[in-house]
Formats: sequence, structure tokens, C-alpha cells
Amino acid sequence: SWFCDREGSVEAGNTGHEPRTVKSTSDNVASMNDINEGDRVLGRMRVGLDLLLAVSRSLFSFAPICATHTIFDGYLAICPFTHHISRRLFVVASGQSLAVFGHSLAAFERALTAFGCSFVAYAHALNYPAQVGSPSRVDMRLDLSRERDTSASRGPRDRSHRYTPDSTSREGLYRSRALATCSYGILSNRDRDVSGSKAWGIFVMGASRLHIHLMTDSGNTDSEAWAWPGTVRKHGSVCTVVPSPDGGDDSPAIVSAFRRCGRDASVVFLNKTYHIERVMETTNLHNVTVDLKGTLLWGTDLPYWRNHSVPLGYQNQTVAWIVSGSGIKWNGHGYGTFNGNGQPWYELSHGVSDVHGRPINLVLRNTTDSVFEGLRFVQSQFWTMAIQHSQNIVLDNIYINSTSENNASTINTDGLDTFYSNNITIRNWSVTNGDDQISLKANTSNVLIQNATFYRGNGIAIGSIGQYFGQYEFIANVTAQNVTCIGSQYAAYVKTWTGIQQGYPPNGGGGGTGYVNNLTFSDFTVSNLTQSVAAISQCTSYIGATGQCDTSHFQVSNVSWGPVHGSVANKYVAQFQCSGAVPCPGIALTGIDITTNVSTPVYNCSNLVQPSGFNCTSGS
Repeated sequence: SWFCDREGSVEAGNTGHEPRTVKSTSDNVASMNDINEGDRVLGRMRVGLDLLLAVSRSLFSFAPICATHTIFDGYLAICPFTHHISRRLFVVASGQSLAVFGHSLAAFERALTAFGCSFVAYAHALNYPAQVGSPSRVDMRLDLSRERDTSASRGPRDRSHRYTPDSTSREGLYRSRALATCSYGILSNRDRDVSGSKAWGIFVMGASRLHIHLMTDSGNTDSEAWAWPGTVRKHGSVCTVVPSPDGGDDSPAIVSAFRRCGRDASVVFLNKTYHIERVMETTNLHNVTVDLKGTLLWGTDLPYWRNHSVPLGYQNQTVAWIVSGSGIKWNGHGYGTFNGNGQPWYELSHGVSDVHGRPINLVLRNTTDSVFEGLRFVQSQFWTMAIQHSQNIVLDNIYINSTSENNASTINTDGLDTFYSNNITIRNWSVTNGDDQISLKANTSNVLIQNATFYRGNGIAIGSIGQYFGQYEFIANVTAQNVTCIGSQYAAYVKTWTGIQQGYPPNGGGGGTGYVNNLTFSDFTVSNLTQSVAAISQCTSYIGATGQCDTSHFQVSNVSWGPVHGSVANKYVAQFQCSGAVPCPGIALTGIDITTNVSTPVYNCSNLVQPSGFNCTSGS
């Protein structure tokens, strides 16, 4: 019972429906008589509960999620999902009654303009954590500035009313309300939470003609303001996430679906596009099946993501979506897609490594005995996936393509990074990106990589590791087989930090200790590698560590490459730079059949102990 024109406006009373009669219920509005009798503008107004029901019914017809998450307090109803929405407003009209819901008060100051309307406004604020949960009431002030009494006897008069809800008494909600005839109103929250976690709602009622003009923070009409969020349909143990019909934020519905069907149940995504505008944490899952047939499209409000993404707890990185639990079976059927909308991030970084606040698209944290298969990832914002504090994970049939639309660098678009995790299977992958295709980092063990194809990027990285001064870490028991690398820098390489700390993570550090041991890279096919087939560097530092390459005490041992056949685009087959403090034993190349651009291929070596299968052509 409402409509929006192309300029982002709404008119109540011109909706194609007859006005609804609002009945009085004296028991429910007795405290309305407490309104200041001395204020001639205010007068008495009896509002029945039918008004709330009419508005809520209208609300349910457009956003069923409110049926389970709406807060009713007297005649006040606020949908808690609105706390996830930035610069989006939600309007429901029923006859001559109108409800406006919104999130960004900054976008609404100076933007709610009501012409020739009599209205009563109720305000209430909710303070939410990142996930939708039980709300708590907080202070909210309603300011109606530049109000005018248009009665002929009094003439125009400016004044301001403030309404502060009483947290202990419903009656307190009715004592200091603003009821007036106005030509202009501003809703502001003097105690606005800068994190944007407060939601608010305002009812405008009894209007014979109401025009609301919406503007963005920049002062321009925002046609995207009229957007409804996604919803959840629950049938038994199956929750189906229904995306917004007009591009509204679907992340609250996704979080709700996992909360309601995250244990011994199923979550289903339709073959549609879902808009993700907010950080998501879906945790404590157990024996849940996730059926992803659509596309999850991340928003590009870069300031929001940089300020609100969840800390990873390692290398000062952050996360857009955290999933955790046991027995998760996630199937994308080969076309279910995570679209990170990464182009603005590539242009923001300007080729600079680890720009603060670029979020990892998906992190599996504290996850066990789970399978993720048939998924596509395109234009990841930063690293595509990470596995942290997890074990017994299978990642099968995964497609990743983080390619820039222009010449902007796609640095840091790793395909997968692992931390503190054990028993990981990576099978049937295709990765096109601008950094490590797979990067195994601190305390990763027992990893199998099979049947993968890598385009451009860096190949398989062991590390970096040893970044944290005095901290003992390891990487052990890694097997990669039947891998094709086309235009990558390396087939596989090892990188540790220097032994001298310079700066702090993510781009600084060093001085860590530990070991890398028992790595096998076999049956590789390579084409036009830009660096070399194999490499070890114990000189990693992104803020300068020239001349300190022999300082690392991180032990690298028992690493073998081969068989490998194909070509490199230069003269190097291998480049091994081990630390003089802890030389590398057990380095082997077997079955190497590589074409270079020179007649005598080069094997650069330093600080190797009894290498096998090749002769160093420089160094030792």
C-alpha cells in the first residue's frame, strides 16, 4: 500500500487504496492525556492499537523477517535488521499512516522533510552486537527543529521537543512525545554510536498528505534508499534465504538463517543474487548442509569494511565473513559464487601490500570435519579464503579468479591461507590471481594438494613464516601433486623472515624461530614461469632488510621438487637462498625437465647441505 517514484519519494494517501480507519482503544492510550495541556499545538490524540497492527501487517507483507524480529513497545515497532543497513530507509504506509525505518542517521539529518502534515513520532534505539541478538534499550532523543504552528491565531513559532524513552515504564513512553503540525522536521541522535550499531524507527500518522524526500549524505537524492532486506523462509529443518527484491542488504537474513538452521539442518540459497553489506559471523554450526546456487555479492562501502571487518588475530588482517562449526557440508554445485566486488579494493591499494582493512572474503575458524565443494570465488577483496584453528577440512572443486578490470594491481589476492590447522585436503582447484595461489602459514601440517591449475600469481607458497619475534612456529608434512602452473612466478617456494626484527606485521617483523620440514612437490607441469621452478628465501621483509639474509634461525629441511617438466621464461631453474645461521639440509630436485632461455640453466645456491639431483652453478 505504498509507492515510490523515480526520484525516491513517497506519498501516503495517494497509494491507490482507500485510507484505513484507525480505531481508538482507550485502555491503551490513556496516558496520552498526560501530554502538556498548555501546549496548544499538541492537543489530544487518541491512537488505537489497530494502527500498530495495520502497519505491522503491511510490514510483514514486504519483509516477513520482521515477524520474528520486530520489537513491539506500546505503539512502537522497530525491525532489528535495520541496524545492518547503511544509507537505506524502509517505508511502510497503511492508509494515512506511515512508518519509516532507517539505519544511517547521518544520512537522514536534514533529509526528512514533511510538508503540511500532522504527525506524532515515537523513537526508540536499539544497541546491537555484530550479530542479531537480544536488543537492549539505549538513550534516544528525538529533535523536531524548526517546527511551526500554522494555526491562524498564533502564527508560526519555532521550538524544539526532545523525547527520551523511559527504560522502566511504558507510561514514560507517552509523557514527552512530540505531536505537532509541522512543515519541517529533523530526526537526530545526539548520542549516536559512531560504529553505526543503533537502529531506529519513526511512525508518522494521521497525515492527510505526506511527502517524504530522501537525500544521501552528499545531499543528492538516493534512489537506492528504497530497498527491502532479504528474508528467511523456514520449513521444518530447512531455511531458505530469499534475497531482497530490489538490492537491499541480505546479510541479516543470511545470519538469521544460519542461526535458525545451523544445527542438524539445512540452509538454502536460491539461484539469485544476494547483496552483502555487513560483516557476518555464522558460528557454532553443527551437521549443517549449505546449498549455494546463487551469487553472494559484497558491497563496496570501503569505509564501512575498513572500520568494521572482524580481526583475524594474525598479521593484523581482517575478515568479512567468519564460519565455524563441525560437520559442515557446503555445496556450490560448480556455480554457487562468492563475488567480492574487489575492483575498488585493487584501485585503493595502488600495488601496496597489506593495505589496512582489506578484508579476507571467507575464513573457516574453529571448523572441523567439514567439506566445501563446487564453489566459485571472483574478484576477492583481499585473500580469498583462510583456514584458522581448524582440522579435517576438504576443499574440493574450487574456482578462484581475482582479475582486475584495468591495470590496477591484484596484490594480496591469495587463493587460500592457512594458520594453526591440520589435515587439509585441497583438490581440483583452478586459481587465477595476483599473489600466492595457496599459502601455508604458521603451524600448518598434513596438507594434500592435488589436481590444481594455477594461472599467473606466485604458485604454492610455504610461508611466509618467522615473522613474530621469538615465536616458535612450524610447517610440516605437505604434499602437492599433479599441479599445472601457467605464467606463475614459481611452481612452489619457501619464504621465511629474517632473524632481525624490523617493524611489525603485516609488513614488518622477523626474528621468529621454528622449522619447515618434509615438503614434496611432484608431477608438476609448468609453462613460462617468470622466476624459477623452485626457490627458498630466508630474507623476507617488506620494509627493508638488505644484508641480513643470513640471520634467520628458521630451519628449512627435507624439501623436494620433481618430477617437473615445462618451461621458464628466464635462465633460472632453482634459486635457493638459505640462512647462514641454519643451512638447509635435504634439498632435492628429481626428474627436472625444464626449458630455459639459455643453453645452460642456472641453479643459484647459498648455504645448502648436501643437495641432491642437481649441481649448483653459483654459490654453494
